[in-house]
Amino acid sequence: MEAVEVVKECYEAFGRGDIAGVLSRVSPDVSWIDPGFPDVPYAGVRNGRDGVADFFHSLRVHVEFTSFEPGTFIASGPDVVVFGHFAGVDRHTGTRFRSDWAMRWRVEDGLVTLHQAYADTSAIARALGTLRPVLVEAAG
Repeated sequence: MEAVEVVKECYEAFGRGDIAGVLSRVSPDVSWIDPGFPDVPYAGVRNGRDGVADFFHSLRVHVEFTSFEPGTFIASGPDVVVFGHFAGVDRHTGTRFRSDWAMRWRVEDGLVTLHQAYADTSAIARALGTLRPVLVEAAG
């Protein structure tokens, strides 16, 4: 199976709420990277299927997606990059957010071995009420 087909299957499973279907397409030693830690509570680096399951559990606790739209797929050998858009609402604050995103996937022997997301983590953290102020010192 082509890498892009595996990635499309992952998005289709996610769209149905079939997290077990996503997990069936990831390698036992997958590296799953989502930006924004510690301001985005579901973000961070997770490894293995249990780590990916934990990611989706944490995501579900904090976020309800109102749209999640993969758009352009670019494949080169085992690597697939996908550009898309999502919008959602924080389950605790009710605050809405949206962002364009890019996701990098690597598929080897029919299984995802790497997933790395890129999104507007500032917008998400603001919606979740977790964005921390940054202290900047003036140069003297």
